[in-house]
Amino acid sequence: MSADPGWTARSGGSDGVTAAAGVPRHVAVCPETRRPSAARCLAHVQVDANGKPLATTTPTGYGPSDIQSAYGLAGVSTGVAPIVAIVDAYDDPTAESDLAAYRSYFGLPACTTANGCFQKVNQSGVAGSYPSTDPQSEWAVEISLDLDAVSAACPSCKILLVETNSDDLSDLGAGDNAAAKLGAAAVSNSYGGSEDSTNAQSSLSYYDHPGVLVTASAGDGAYGVEFPASSQYVLGVGGTSLAKASNARGWSETVWFTQAGEGTGSGCSAYTPKPSWQTDTGCSHKTVADVSAVADPYTGIAVYDTQSPYSGWTVIGGTSLASPLVAAIFAATGRASGGPSFPYSNPSDFWDVTSGSNGTCSPSYLCTAGPGYDGPTGMGTPNAAAMSGSSAPPVDGGSPPPVDGGMGSPTVTLVSPANGATLAGNATISLVADVTSSVGIADVVLEWVQPSGTVAVDCASPPSGTTCTHTTAGQYTWSFAATTGTRSWSVVAKDTAGNSTTSATNTLTLASGSSETPVVTILQPAAGTAYPPGGTVPVVVTASALYGVSQVWLTWSGPAGSTQLQLSALGGDEWGLDVPFSASAVAGTRTLTVTAYDPYDVAGSAVTTIRVE
Repeated sequence: MSADPGWTARSGGSDGVTAAAGVPRHVAVCPETRRPSAARCLAHVQVDANGKPLATTTPTGYGPSDIQSAYGLAGVSTGVAPIVAIVDAYDDPTAESDLAAYRSYFGLPACTTANGCFQKVNQSGVAGSYPSTDPQSEWAVEISLDLDAVSAACPSCKILLVETNSDDLSDLGAGDNAAAKLGAAAVSNSYGGSEDSTNAQSSLSYYDHPGVLVTASAGDGAYGVEFPASSQYVLGVGGTSLAKASNARGWSETVWFTQAGEGTGSGCSAYTPKPSWQTDTGCSHKTVADVSAVADPYTGIAVYDTQSPYSGWTVIGGTSLASPLVAAIFAATGRASGGPSFPYSNPSDFWDVTSGSNGTCSPSYLCTAGPGYDGPTGMGTPNAAAMSGSSAPPVDGGSPPPVDGGMGSPTVTLVSPANGATLAGNATISLVADVTSSVGIADVVLEWVQPSGTVAVDCASPPSGTTCTHTTAGQYTWSFAATTGTRSWSVVAKDTAGNSTTSATNTLTLASGSSETPVVTILQPAAGTAYPPGGTVPVVVTASALYGVSQVWLTWSGPAGSTQLQLSALGGDEWGLDVPFSASAVAGTRTLTVTAYDPYDVAGSAVTTIRVE
């Protein structure tokens, strides 16, 4: 730290809890969600014995040199000044002047509107016509925390502050769209709200920005999940306690956990499909977190803010700190375009956090740190030197990672049909797999096992009667006619560095075609219809089966991968759903696959395509 207060113990930290002698308490800056549709900021500030922000005339928390040392940022540069955006609710009228005071104290280059480094806009992306200030005086200090965190990790980054009309998730999501449209390399969201069944559509509308890294805080209520960190398009950022150490790195980290109900969030999403790059088995949906960084308020950073009730320097943590730090580190190393899959294909670029827990759960890795992936800290904390391709000391004096050019092997996940599924035989079927690699894919082969033996179907040169297509995001689809019987299939991917990965093996039953197979007809949208970015696609189908239709699902596939959404019964044989998508959606083709299931899980599908232009 810039100055060591000599803390020797810590205890409590929430309202009504008395800290040990000499240890400041801390409280949540945004203690509660104001409305069901709203989010709250996830910052925690140190307070005095009266519960007031513990303001000082000089900084006492970690400063830029500490953050840069802890995360290997010294000397890291891409030679450009990427834009890091922060999205927050309400207006902070002194945001720029408070930022100037912070950067001046620590000797960082000026970042102002005048020199083009700092830009402040509303949720429509317009400079001016800013929202009102927060009636509860909470979000302004969150803005200062975010600005100072980005400055500490990446002094050369440009900063875009997007102020939204309110703390409603729809307003905050609109802020993300504005940030992506204005050219941000990374967008940080230091807030969270409850998960619900609308999250899948919200993810498509606000957080699906291919080529732009979107980060979000994992939460501050200990074990449990919040949105948008649980979105498959978002890099969910957990929290650690950071301390200087006598190891090779010079620092050590453990899971941030103060007491029951207070610590970094983690766990299983109840609604978001599991992205292809996550291979842990304890969650059928997305697992939170993906990565982590310092969040413990007792090891927080120095923040300068002059908005009431703050008056100078304070020490602030929470996963609100971790999210902008990670966004800035990804931008500084040129890795923001790698998106949320990057840590999974480059595990050696992250410090593995192996100790600490944020609660009780089963399986235990969802709430307890250990070697490799775990819920509270994800793939670990960023090692910027390794991320940028520089050399870096091994963690805790251990052995260096294997030499593989800094890149991992391809990731291969079988998407559909599910293992053990039953499809109609004597018909055309489609097999879908997600394949990703940080260095590029050289070859992808389907291995189809039938009674006469194994057939290898290279996507680059499929045999007559078979098609293989793939999206830029790496989703591969093979379509061909299949007879009846039991089959199995797997996918082998080779990257441009020569690394090879073979997926798990799925089995499926191809039943004789009969009236038991659901019949699906897509009424809307018409094939080839064009929609503008930010539009809404009405999906209406008819689905019928001998024993009735129990559920109907839409698989939406595009450049950013696939998302599954459940259709609602409209009456009779009709099912439907209105699907909004992002205002910054990439132009091109989208594939819509609608699958109906009868009560015995026999499935029938129909496919159409639309265009975004």
